Amino acid sequence: MNSSVIVNNANYRGCRTSAIESAMRCPFSVQKVYRDKIKGYIDSSALRGSAVHDCLEEYGRHCLKYKRGTDFQYIDAIIMRYACSVPSNVMEETYSILQDSKEFVNFQSLIDGRDPKIEERYYLDKDLNIIEPCDDAFFSSAIDYHYLEQDGKIAHVFDYKTSRKIYSESVLKTKLQKDFYSLLIFLKYPDVEYVNFYYDFIRYGKIVGPITFSREKDFDMLKEKLLSGINEYYKIVNTDEDLEARPSSFCSLCEVKGLCPRFKNGVPEECIVIDEGSAANAARLYKSLKLRMKLIKDSLDLYLSNNKNIAISEVEGYGISAVTKESVKDIYELYEELIKEGVPIGAIFDKFTLTKKNYLSLIKKTNIVKSKYLKSNITTKTDFYDLESDDEDEGDE
Repeated sequence: MNSSVIVNNANYRGCRTSAIESAMRCPFSVQKVYRDKIKGYIDSSALRGSAVHDCLEEYGRHCLKYKRGTDFQYIDAIIMRYACSVPSNVMEETYSILQDSKEFVNFQSLIDGRDPKIEERYYLDKDLNIIEPCDDAFFSSAIDYHYLEQDGKIAHVFDYKTSRKIYSESVLKTKLQKDFYSLLIFLKYPDVEYVNFYYDFIRYGKIVGPITFSREKDFDMLKEKLLSGINEYYKIVNTDEDLEARPSSFCSLCEVKGLCPRFKNGVPEECIVIDEGSAANAARLYKSLKLRMKLIKDSLDLYLSNNKNIAISEVEGYGISAVTKESVKDIYELYEELIKEGVPIGAIFDKFTLTKKNYLSLIKKTNIVKSKYLKSNITTKTDFYDLESDDEDEGDE
């Protein structure tokens, strides 16, 4: 077994979490990158993410060494070095993310924790035992940072995200870091009973989590999930013939799309978004198609308002149908009745939600200070906006 130590994800081409995710998305891509060791085009957004991670790793190690939650003087001294390491089209954005991170990133909980680790890489053999660092491990992954509570029973694991979009609940379920990193902690620390996993969206200072795993309930499931992912990865990379590619939205980030026959021959040109120019063209097309769809729907609605429904095949139609909608006759009367039936007040108010439009309307009629009762929760949305007036929608949320 080779004893050379791999220090970061950028130069590690063995089985790791991102490799398993790649195998699930596209067998052709993972074969070229991990079987054939082809280092192709790396998207500038990936380079931006690596630079931000590397900067925060250096900053975190400094703060941990000197027992400081923050040290603005130190991070100010290194930000530009990392910002200048990326392509010019993402340099300003990289610098901005790192500047903003000063407001959000604080390592005090890491410092106060037990056995704190920053960018710790774990290596596993075929029996999923943790082994010494090597470049031919059965599986390996690095965790951005983690620590234990002082009693050693609970671990907290953090994964930085530099993406512009905050994960939805459905996306969170598909991400493997939360599963594999939590399992690595269980394997490393036999006394840990619970792992709390967090995604740290550092652009916004938004931490999603904790997603909690229990050794008693989840360990076997996590182990089986990792083994299944590893076995599928090795099955693909040990296949000599090139497997079929699976074009998807991830094609834009693929290192080897220039070698992919399906990408070159089978993906519509307007779906190939690889740079600012093609992205702008795709956005224009998307907007025109949205407008066209609205015009088609409006025309159909007008037709159907005066004509019968349309049969578009032997088994499918399009048209107007009756829908029954229920509403509360008297919400206060229902509230009193629920109280009489013994429903806890907290459970009632969990369901009796106010829309943003309505509660703002009520507050405006009073002298109530909004900040006293309203909390802000950062999320993201993808849509068109006016460059001269990008005001937030005050409608319902």
